[in-house]
Amino acid sequence: MQLKSFVVIILLFVISACQNDTPQYNQPKESFFDLKNYFKSEIERLKKEVKTVKKTVTVNGKTEEKTLDNINFEEELAPFVASDINRPAWSDFYLVKKTPIGNHGFRAEYYALKDHLKTRSIVVNNPMSMVDVNIDILNAEETVATRSETKLNYDNHRGYTISTVQKLMGAVDSIKVDVAFLYR
Repeated sequence: MQLKSFVVIILLFVISACQNDTPQYNQPKESFFDLKNYFKSEIERLKKEVKTVKKTVTVNGKTEEKTLDNINFEEELAPFVASDINRPAWSDFYLVKKTPIGNHGFRAEYYALKDHLKTRSIVVNNPMSMVDVNIDILNAEETVATRSETKLNYDNHRGYTISTVQKLMGAVDSIKVDVAFLYR
């Protein structure tokens, strides 16, 4: 009889150990730098502070430069916004590296771990300061016939550059757009 009670007690103990009365929640992963919201606020700031830009466009080595008084920052900065990787489904698809930058903040780097991801890397200097922010993005896409690589750089004081090189069946086309902010 004692052996049966001992076995019953052990079974009850094992069963109760397997039950979980309080739900356990996984700690949420740290989110990536939110490009979409950052550029939303930058667009609003630029509309107020930057009325004129110097825009230089180079297509296959031929350059044209203009000073523009009316620029649509939503359209111009759309490639940056489209590079946002801050999606819960992608939390395991990017390697995250954070490095201190002296006493001024840190550098956040995000590198794609899967080849099918268009945004290959994002490097953000001083993402928390919002004073001196510099963002570098590399986007790449490849099909059987084409390979396209776009490098984007944004400096919140100076302007931005978007450079695209596309290879199509042996031919190479390049486009570079450089926009410098001219403050009031």
